[in-house]
Amino acid sequence: MKQILLPLLLIAAPLPAAAQAYSEFLVVRCNAKTGGSSFTTSLEVHFPGRDEIVHVVGEEGLTDEIAYDGPQAVAWVRSLYPEQTAGAEAYYDNACGYEQGQDDD
Repeated sequence: MKQILLPLLLIAAPLPAAAQAYSEFLVVRCNAKTGGSSFTTSLEVHFPGRDEIVHVVGEEGLTDEIAYDGPQAVAWVRSLYPEQTAGAEAYYDNACGYEQGQDDD
């Protein structure tokens, strides 16, 4: 019986998932806490139904110039996640999710 079950278990094991393509994604410029009271510019990448992915300046070639420029930030994210962003509508938020004049309380 064990000889039959072992091959069946191997066949039933999940295969590594291919990168999922999304119809849209959001890039948000924020400041990420990097230790103690230090913050650095960051980009949060939001794909529908997934936790955000945070990239800080200095990581993967991200610079302040890229992070503060919407089209450059979106292009940078597309270069990191080509399969997930191919053909997807992109949105950029330079206010870390806050509307102008909105308080964080």
